[in-house]
Amino acid sequence: MTTLECLDAIAVSLTEILADLKLEIPKGGKRAPQIVPGWLPPKDPRDHGREDDLPYVIPRLAGHDDIAPEESYARVNIYVGTYSKAPDGWRDVANVIERIRQAFLKNRTVAKKFRLELPIKSTILTDEQPYPYWVGWLETRWTIAQPVEEVLIDGEDWP
Repeated sequence: MTTLECLDAIAVSLTEILADLKLEIPKGGKRAPQIVPGWLPPKDPRDHGREDDLPYVIPRLAGHDDIAPEESYARVNIYVGTYSKAPDGWRDVANVIERIRQAFLKNRTVAKKFRLELPIKSTILTDEQPYPYWVGWLETRWTIAQPVEEVLIDGEDWP
């Protein structure tokens, strides 16, 4: 039950949560957000922007905290990017964040292993948005298993 397994389980859950949501894409039409754990794939420098990536949801491992002998957490930020030329285009990113928040609060355990801990924090950029692109994110923390400490007895070598 590693932090990477947690990240992958969150990505699977996000795919299910957002499968029926269709959002505007820059080239016209609509589609569900793509879920990409970690980072968006690299682009050719000759490409002008990342419009083909929109909309997206990126669960990204922000780190982990080992607090006590049996208390460990994975910190996962969930980044959301949408596209809309509408004056209220910010509502799309807010809608995605709210769907994720509500779904995880209803079912706080993913893959029967990782439990969402409160608080969940979310941010939606409004003043600094690069119109018509809209960005926001959630900050989450998930309980993960911690390995059992192995104590060496005098004379034993570390494996």
